[in-house]
Amino acid sequence: MKRVYFIFLRYYLTVLIIAPWLTSCSFQSNEPKEKELPNVIIIVADDMGWGDTGYNGNKIQKTPALDQMAGRGVRFDRFYAASTVCAPTRASIVTGQNGARLGISHWGSSHVADNDVLVSELLKEKGYATGHFGKWHLGLLDKGDKDYVAGPRKPETDFSPPWINGFDVCFSTENVVPTWDPMLLPDKGDWGMKKREETGLWGNNYWNHKGEMIAHDDNLSGDDSRVIMDRVIPFVEENANQAHPFFAYICFHAPHTPTISGGKYLDMYEGEEGKHHYGAITAMDEQIGRLINTLKKTGQEKNTLIWFIADNGAAKHNIKLSEYGGYGSNKPFRGWKGELYEGGIRIPSVLLYPSAFPKPIVVSMPCVTSDMLPTIMHLIGDTCYKVNQPQDGMDIYDAIRGTQITRNTPIGFAYSKNAVWMTQTYKLITTTMDGQLTDVQLYDISTDPYEKKNIADYQLEIVSRMTDSLIMWLNSCNQSCGNRFEHLPVPERD
Repeated sequence: MKRVYFIFLRYYLTVLIIAPWLTSCSFQSNEPKEKELPNVIIIVADDMGWGDTGYNGNKIQKTPALDQMAGRGVRFDRFYAASTVCAPTRASIVTGQNGARLGISHWGSSHVADNDVLVSELLKEKGYATGHFGKWHLGLLDKGDKDYVAGPRKPETDFSPPWINGFDVCFSTENVVPTWDPMLLPDKGDWGMKKREETGLWGNNYWNHKGEMIAHDDNLSGDDSRVIMDRVIPFVEENANQAHPFFAYICFHAPHTPTISGGKYLDMYEGEEGKHHYGAITAMDEQIGRLINTLKKTGQEKNTLIWFIADNGAAKHNIKLSEYGGYGSNKPFRGWKGELYEGGIRIPSVLLYPSAFPKPIVVSMPCVTSDMLPTIMHLIGDTCYKVNQPQDGMDIYDAIRGTQITRNTPIGFAYSKNAVWMTQTYKLITTTMDGQLTDVQLYDISTDPYEKKNIADYQLEIVSRMTDSLIMWLNSCNQSCGNRFEHLPVPERD
């Protein structure tokens, strides 16, 4: 009987995992013509916690643009980053797959490959002008030695810049830069990098779509969010009234360390311990407002989909970084970046698309960054796009329009030796050491969102069932990953 159960379970979970990939698509008889397609903008903040916005209750942090977006558009109250660190989440945004499925399981591993299908490529096929601005972190941008490479990526094997991944226009860095004077080494903090100390430069550079490094004297001083938006605005204005739509993927460095602010943004938080953090976020928020005003001026606001998210929760304060790091807030949730508790993966998320969703909407169903690609493709009228691997996300259009309140497809998370399997109600957290589960936690997120009471010992059947599902998903990711990079640790079951 037990064997029959597991055979059925394996069949059911296999169908569940690959269903979004195999499900037949629905053609729309009135598919929009090219000029009728909405513009698409994805905005990503780096290491911005749930509690780092005014609309989520922060009494100090000023985020008027995001607050207005949340009050006018679709506010997600249970939105998750696909990972608790940056690169895997960014992989999920552009592919609809968990980063581990691509071999990108931590912040510096592997890269997007030629056979990976990215949202930029899908939209480009639909006639979109495409632009990437800011942090890329899905592959190196330089085959030589002009860029400082941190982590295990190597120029000879991990070169995969945005301009060979579907982006026409680029103003891109591979990794983080200081959020004020982005080319310069901060004057405080232990960054532990001799090459940078010798040059006085930060070491990560901006690159264009021709593969050329941007000169440091080319308007690269002051607030980094403004530096980025100075390149976004011309792209938007140039494409605003063309026959074709545009896609802008804007990846701010704020408020990732080195988190530095200056000028009026620093002055408005004088006396606050985290004044640089607060100032960097407010400066970024101002640039989001600037972008929305540009859309209004060009007549594109109603026909533009803007989706704002963070790539993971806020990082815990690191005293070695002086006043330039770790003052973010994940309140009221437990945990930090690098952890799979809610604080490490539950993120602020707002979608503004006035012509489709003219009234405020609140979505309480659990959603994840892997859901973004299939949902965006639905919103532009293409439910028949093709990818070459199972998708970990789902189309959440019905949740956005209020006809679905319960998620029927679980969400898997994995980072280092830790993994999570999450349903609408429950969240299973596991740790695998030497092939064995060493720590199992189960939380009823519907009644205990702050993860105060581990009920694993009282719900053994649920733990067992969810563990089996998690193992199936981990094995599926490893199978998809092949030999691209490292595999996820999978516990053995009796």
